[in-house]
Amino acid sequence: MRHTIGLTVLAFALSLGSAYATPFTITGTLTGDPRLENPDNIVITTTVTGDTTSNVTSWVIDLNSPLHPNIALHEFAFNLVGLFTDYSFSNFSPDTWSVVSGSNVPGSGGADFIFQATSVPNNVTNSVNLTFDVTRLTGNFLLSDFLTAPTSCSDDVVLGCGQLGAHVGSLTAGQGQSDSGFAMGNYTAPPGNPPPPPAPIPEPATLTLLGGGLVAAALRRRKARATGR
Repeated sequence: MRHTIGLTVLAFALSLGSAYATPFTITGTLTGDPRLENPDNIVITTTVTGDTTSNVTSWVIDLNSPLHPNIALHEFAFNLVGLFTDYSFSNFSPDTWSVVSGSNVPGSGGADFIFQATSVPNNVTNSVNLTFDVTRLTGNFLLSDFLTAPTSCSDDVVLGCGQLGAHVGSLTAGQGQSDSGFAMGNYTAPPGNPPPPPAPIPEPATLTLLGGGLVAAALRRRKARATGR
């Protein structure tokens, strides 16, 4: 009887933990370049979708810079909580892309990111998105893997710091400007899609109360059988 009650309590506790596992969407808008020697009006939108019961997230990198009609993504850099070896990457489109260590990302003024997506040729443009999957090798994804990821800082204080970065080229440059630039941004949990509440862990008093109730019910049934009721 005690074993049966214990298993029932455990199943109840586990059901509470799974009740709050919900899909999530993380976004990030990268903007730049604030440096006078580089063109501005660079806008890149990042969207990450996943679920708290899964170790895989899907990423979409969207160049949304109409003032640079010929813009091309050279590198997309990003950080997550943990180490490079904690994650793997797959399902790239275009399939020429891959993720490597983001040490000293080109165009960033010396910023070091944990991850850097790169490709030859530079075939992601205003009309072609970059998409890929990120797999967490231990455990499932949490919103904190994104929202509390470290920031990477440029040696150029004007460019600043960010959890996300992108080096782009083929820009519409002004007089005396380079035709490339860098955009920085951070992850955000958008309004209307707040972080899911953490799975509640039943307090010892709650489990004791539940267990006591089950014990009492079992004793009543046992007494009823003994008296023939």
